[in-house]
Amino acid sequence: MKLMTTLVLAVVALICLLTWQLSLRSGVYFDKRCFANITYVDASDHALLFKGNITFEFNKNETGVFNLSGNIDYQGRQYRLSRYITFTYHNVSGNQYRMNTTTKDIMAHDNVPEDITLLTTKIFGMEGEYVISLDKKDNNYITIANTLSPLMNCVIQ
Repeated sequence: MKLMTTLVLAVVALICLLTWQLSLRSGVYFDKRCFANITYVDASDHALLFKGNITFEFNKNETGVFNLSGNIDYQGRQYRLSRYITFTYHNVSGNQYRMNTTTKDIMAHDNVPEDITLLTTKIFGMEGEYVISLDKKDNNYITIANTLSPLMNCVIQ
């Protein structure tokens, strides 16, 4: 009887511990939409200036979308960038996430030539897989950063 009681208590304790750990883990994915203004200045010989905004939507099912739109000034010419990118994100550890872009749609008013598109794709993470930091501050904003520095504070809407 004592052995049975001990086993039941041990199983209950394990179930409670597992439930607690799962509830902590569920907080790493979130249903949030946020907005940020972006200014990017490349100080190289072929300087690229971007001024625009980005809207992120993160879903608890580890998917999301971001819309990047704004104006590019490159070598004295102006272009309009407008992209709609879907992605998946997976928590690696802490606030580190592996993001993988899944689709990239070019909106009708986007007129960025292909050679400049290659630059913007690398700069703004519009293609491929990369690691990013997502640090949600209460229900106010999400700090989005790479391994070198913070990139933006995205205000939760």
